[in-house]
Amino acid sequence: MKSFRLFPEKYQYMPLIWLIYLSYPIYMLASESLLKEVLGYIMMLLFLVIYRDSFWRPKYNAIHMYLELAIIYAFTLIYSPYFFYMGFYPANLVAFIEGKNQKMGFAASITLLITITVWLNDVEMFSGLFFSIIAPYIIMMCLPFVMSAQVKYQDMQEQLSVANQQIKELIKREERQRIARDLHDTLGQTLSLITLKSELVEKLVRKDPDRAIQEAKDIAHTSRSTLKQVREIVADMKVVKLMDEIEDIESLLQSANIKVRVIGEAKVFTANKLHESIIAMCLKESVTNIVKHSQATSCTITFQEGQGILILKVTDNGIGMKVMSKKGNGIIGMQERLQLISGKWEYHENPSGGISIVISVPKLKENDALIGSA
Repeated sequence: MKSFRLFPEKYQYMPLIWLIYLSYPIYMLASESLLKEVLGYIMMLLFLVIYRDSFWRPKYNAIHMYLELAIIYAFTLIYSPYFFYMGFYPANLVAFIEGKNQKMGFAASITLLITITVWLNDVEMFSGLFFSIIAPYIIMMCLPFVMSAQVKYQDMQEQLSVANQQIKELIKREERQRIARDLHDTLGQTLSLITLKSELVEKLVRKDPDRAIQEAKDIAHTSRSTLKQVREIVADMKVVKLMDEIEDIESLLQSANIKVRVIGEAKVFTANKLHESIIAMCLKESVTNIVKHSQATSCTITFQEGQGILILKVTDNGIGMKVMSKKGNGIIGMQERLQLISGKWEYHENPSGGISIVISVPKLKENDALIGSA
């Protein structure tokens, strides 16, 4: 069952802020006779229904605009000339209506309303003619253009976001093709060479043991060289700088109203390019899960260096194990990436609430670090 929403979520609080301007007209109705007061509240309720419907069904905004104008005419002519200030509501709708005829219809309606208002009432009752009539009229005429410019800007932002996403997808596709070519060129010839040498060793092992040993050493050397090339290719799939990823994560958490604290030095994870990329991607996936599912208000990221091991710990104060009830592709992806570097991934529930994700990888020796970073 869908929960009731007063206005669409994409508009946030703006429709509610606009409703504040109805407080004075509603207050003015309280001073009328009982019959006029009841009639006024009925018309005000109808006005609110039309106002709300304009956000849910914008394709009918031309009808909404004329209905709002009709109610404003009734309020202004029956109750008080000051009700013409409600014209700001249909003025806002005009920006979302296509076609010059509707815009001209609004301008003509507001102009006629103000003309009738001044004609039926003593001009002297308006304290300060410019500020009470002319200034609001000018604002009502300009408001559609201002709102229209804002709508166009938002549309351009959405189009730009879509275009950027398409560019990212094209880059990913091109990167996959490049990786496929690199793997084919690197592994194809090397594996063929290893196969031939293995068959040669099998034949020489009895006839010429010394040469067989030498060929086996060549196979081992070729395998190590190929492993180094594969690691370089894997690292280049998505070269992620851990320090850059931490900055992005801090921004992401702050935008989600989650307090973030970073403890320790992340530099200990940057000695090897492959390790750094995998740790950065796992950190990003962990934080993304926190933002999406944990309902947390704080997050602590800890970098530790132990005896022969490096530890990354991500802790939150969210809803706990419910988040980890199902292992999605992101968690499986983290585990698979960590297996490439003999790393481990585990989690546990915190006594005070939330969960802690612990990622541990073996500390590389100097030679191993140089191989992955070459």
